[in-house]
Amino acid sequence: MRWTLRTKLTALLLVAGALPLLGALVAMTTQSERLRRQSVVQSLQPAATARAAAMAALLSLDVDQVDALGREPVLIDAAVQAGRDGPDPAAVEAMESRWTAMDDDDPALRAILDAPAAAALGRFVRIHPECREILLTDRFGRLVAASGRTSNYDQSDEDWWRRAFNGGAGRLVVHPVQYDESASSWSIDVCVPLRAGGDRAAPVIGVCKAVFGLTEWIGHVAPADADTELLLIDADGVILSGRGVVPYRQRLDGWGGAGRELAVGDMLRAAAAIDLRASASAAAIEAPRWFVIVQTPMRAAMAEVRHLSRVMLIAGIVLVAAVFVAALVLADRAVLAPLARLRAATARVAAGDLSHRVTDEADTDRPADEIGRLARDFDAMVVAVQRSHETLRHASEMKTRFLQIAGHELRSPLGYILATCSLAAHRATDPAFGETFERITEKARRLDRIIANLLKLAESGHAMAVLNRTSCDVGQLVGRAVEEMRPFAERRGQRIVVDVAAGLPPMDVDADKISDALGNLIGNAIKFTPDGRSVTVIAEPLPSGHVALRVRDEGGGIDEAEMPHIFEPFWGGRDVLKHSSGLYEFGKRGAGLGLPIARQFARLHGGHLQVSSSPQGCVFSLILPTTAVTYDATRTP
Repeated sequence: MRWTLRTKLTALLLVAGALPLLGALVAMTTQSERLRRQSVVQSLQPAATARAAAMAALLSLDVDQVDALGREPVLIDAAVQAGRDGPDPAAVEAMESRWTAMDDDDPALRAILDAPAAAALGRFVRIHPECREILLTDRFGRLVAASGRTSNYDQSDEDWWRRAFNGGAGRLVVHPVQYDESASSWSIDVCVPLRAGGDRAAPVIGVCKAVFGLTEWIGHVAPADADTELLLIDADGVILSGRGVVPYRQRLDGWGGAGRELAVGDMLRAAAAIDLRASASAAAIEAPRWFVIVQTPMRAAMAEVRHLSRVMLIAGIVLVAAVFVAALVLADRAVLAPLARLRAATARVAAGDLSHRVTDEADTDRPADEIGRLARDFDAMVVAVQRSHETLRHASEMKTRFLQIAGHELRSPLGYILATCSLAAHRATDPAFGETFERITEKARRLDRIIANLLKLAESGHAMAVLNRTSCDVGQLVGRAVEEMRPFAERRGQRIVVDVAAGLPPMDVDADKISDALGNLIGNAIKFTPDGRSVTVIAEPLPSGHVALRVRDEGGGIDEAEMPHIFEPFWGGRDVLKHSSGLYEFGKRGAGLGLPIARQFARLHGGHLQVSSSPQGCVFSLILPTTAVTYDATRTP
């Protein structure tokens, strides 16, 4: 594909200007989104840290309050009293088996729920609404008192009890999140060992467990923003609490540990650990490793910056497009338009209009760029060419007038010589004198033909050459030229073969000039065709609507070095000794006027003369339009 200068300039502006600007604009909007994302995540991190600290403080406060409750004398006395008797496995099993089916007014059940220790536990629940249930066991795991009916009687097989009792050593335990059947909710169990006299060094006499609702604990620190969500997860990333989430059913995508900023999928997240060991009472606490996740949808967090990015991108594209169009218009006016004018001027000058100029006279004194200086240099060149053309035209006119005057002046005495020699040849009594006068007459006639050709050439090259057009039958026109040249062919023992296609339309031409042109071509063919061979004259139509008059000889063709010069006047070959005074003898060359005259006559009719050469001979083709075509004397051959 050929690229125009406008296309190249447009591509250059795109590659060097518009595309880098658009790339920088896209990079800027992308970077702004990345910075905004980092900013949102960084703003979420303090929120996660603050909520983790608040949840740790709330849970630590609950632990301290349960621990303080475990030192109440009424609970200690109840635990001591219940643990005095050793365990009776049969009695425990019997109690456990009928516990779930026990009536509410059963004395055994009422002894536990109506005990003084149970009253203290009930007061704790009423004071702390987030506490769903609280119970007390002795050192054997048997239920001593409870704020409400529990799911079982014997707690010694429960994980929380064994961990809190710790083989009698005792330990504060915050149990992992689990579903409490008695409280019918997901909860956190705070388990406190009871010691005799409230002394931490004393043996464990029982365990107190408080069940705190998970929803109430997290509800104290839940974000007010509807787009921001708080999650509670364990160390493995398992979600324990979240909006519309069932605990232990899902795992947080992309979880990689505490303190990491997360941007997974369409969510922006920040994480912080809940550290009870750093904020609880003096006793050591065994608690799970929990993390608070504060997350917000990226769509909501990035909505404003993305809107701003879209506005910036659209404004930037419009600005880049405007700058690109402005640069293109400026380049068009400063570069392409002057070059287009220069190209148009070149075409007009090439067509022969030497009066055309690129610049105005008023612009010659103004400063000019490289293209302006090129235009001025072009105008200066055209002026020089015009002057040379005028000089050559004047010289050509002088030559033409000289040839016309010389021809006419030579013809007058030549006519007298021809008449005198012809008369003398007829009246000579001595045969030798008669033969001499015949030779003089023949040479004079040859000189007359040369003068006639000179006059034809001068006339046909004149800008005011006149054509006497008539409607001519092609066959008759060819027959006329052939019959004029047939005696010379017969003198050489040659045949002239005529092949005129049927149905050729008549041609609007000057019959004399076309007959002369065709006669010159036939005469040349006779000269360069060996004796006894054939010269073929063909007339045929062409697809373009023209008619081709072709003359084919059987000579040896034209030397390749001479081909560019055969239509030059007076060209008879590089060796001047080959010019001869023979008329139609084999290989003789005349004055070199036949082909130039034939070509000029063809041009006068709007046609042309072409030649093809091979070792088997030459074919000269006179291509002519069938209708009149205006002759352009300034047209370059």
